[in-house]
Amino acid sequence: MSGGVAPPGVAATPPDIRSLAAQPRGMVTSELAVALLAVAMIAAFGCWTVGLVAAQNRCADVAHQMARQIARGDDAQSDRIRAEAPSGSVVDVHRTPEQVTVRVSRQLSWGRLGPVEVRGSAVAAWEPGVGP
Repeated sequence: MSGGVAPPGVAATPPDIRSLAAQPRGMVTSELAVALLAVAMIAAFGCWTVGLVAAQNRCADVAHQMARQIARGDDAQSDRIRAEAPSGSVVDVHRTPEQVTVRVSRQLSWGRLGPVEVRGSAVAAWEPGVGP
């Protein structure tokens, strides 16, 4: 009896009405709730990951700028750049006779995920006439 064709004397019932009556009620609602929760968790994790990448880029930028200014002998500017480092970050400056190395690191966490350390480092050779 597919396609709505019935024997003589019997009323034809469209097949889609019978199949709808046989489905359990509420399944779509629960599946949608689970799917929305999964999408929300994936979106939140994606935002946190983008935040980690942005923090790492900021640490690398600060390290690069500080190393360049220290190698030029401009300590005042390097102090201003240090103030631009992400809050809670640790700045380590190591000077050798040939170069200056700057490392900027920061611990980040999101609830029970973490801590994750993001860091950036840069090395710059001393400018002529400037040294440790």
